[in-house]
Amino acid sequence: MSNAVWQEALREGAGGKTFIHLRVTPRSSTLALEAGEGFLRVRLTAPPVEGKANELLLEFLSRVLDIPARRLQLVKGLKGREKVVLVDMPLPLVAEKIEKALS
Repeated sequence: MSNAVWQEALREGAGGKTFIHLRVTPRSSTLALEAGEGFLRVRLTAPPVEGKANELLLEFLSRVLDIPARRLQLVKGLKGREKVVLVDMPLPLVAEKIEKALS
């Protein structure tokens, strides 16, 4: 899949921050990041109960991006499968780290 396609999931925010548009699949058998057309899919092993999937999502993204979880904020989709996470990191660096994780 072309880089440009999944990179549409990234949007530049104010102050050098980046928005990532995600589709989450809870209760998956594996923890994984996958490229989609205009989004990134995250497969989570946690169930969507009592915020466990959201907690695992932020923990997983912090490992992928190699930053502390406190630099990530779930800004949309608290209870849905489509989510937006605000990352305290410039877009080019986020894209580079995600590209590395996808390869």
